[in-house]
Amino acid sequence: SMGKVRPFSSTAASSLAGNIDTTSPGSASRVDGYDLTYVLKCFGSAIPLSCTEAGFATWAANSCNAADLSSDAKIDNADVTGVTSNFGASQ
Repeated sequence: SMGKVRPFSSTAASSLAGNIDTTSPGSASRVDGYDLTYVLKCFGSAIPLSCTEAGFATWAANSCNAADLSSDAKIDNADVTGVTSNFGASQ
């Protein structure tokens, strides 16, 4: 079972690809371990094609939507690559 991922809230989305965590001190403007951990905690989760409103609410409550960097309703290697391809980059 996947544990809940701490939801991130930010007033502005990062323009740096792979930077999911824009609120943790020291991580707000760079792609780092916080971002990779976030994607890996959601790895393997997906929104089924027949997703109900309750199913989407679970996805959103686990904040996996932020980890879906490839916007394909699943967290997979494409999303990990979205973080690792810019790992260490900063704004």
